[in-house]
Amino acid sequence: METPNNPQLDQEHRNILVFMKRAVLKARARVLAKPRLKEEDKTDLVEVVQFILSGETYAVQTSDIREVLYLKDVTKLPSAPSFVVGVISLRGQIIVIIDIRRFFELPQAEFSVFNKVIIVEHGDVVLGFTADEVTGVRNIDHSSIQLSLPSLAGKRAKFLRGITTDRVTILDVEKMLQDSELLVNEEVTD
Repeated sequence: METPNNPQLDQEHRNILVFMKRAVLKARARVLAKPRLKEEDKTDLVEVVQFILSGETYAVQTSDIREVLYLKDVTKLPSAPSFVVGVISLRGQIIVIIDIRRFFELPQAEFSVFNKVIIVEHGDVVLGFTADEVTGVRNIDHSSIQLSLPSLAGKRAKFLRGITTDRVTILDVEKMLQDSELLVNEEVTD
């Protein structure tokens, strides 16, 4: 991303980068500060990446995540569904980015340089979705996961893997990437 020769703008970018680096380092420190579990204790745990959407905490299993990026250099697509933010080129691969808040019909907020894109994949399907904030990686005990919550309705319920006792909604990436609503495959002919 090129910036004009504006020293104030360059300083703002440096300040943002310093802030983001500190946030990442703090998150890593929190993860590293947790005591290590013995190998036999890990069998009933699910490792997830937690993130925030419209003030609610969600999670996706780390095995479904390729990487997490900052939201930038998105190319908008004409005539795409309203939840499609656009596409990005990631090392030569074109990846569709969706606004999962809009898809789940959650309250909307403006995107900023602090928004993240979580790149998920299952089989040969790759998709990115936006997150307001990524809060870190954690292990969740299977016994603390409820399979459903009666008050959860709409599309979120369809893509639910479970909800933890501390109200973290774990999404099922495999179901999401196989759903026809998310896979836009329309051809335009002349």
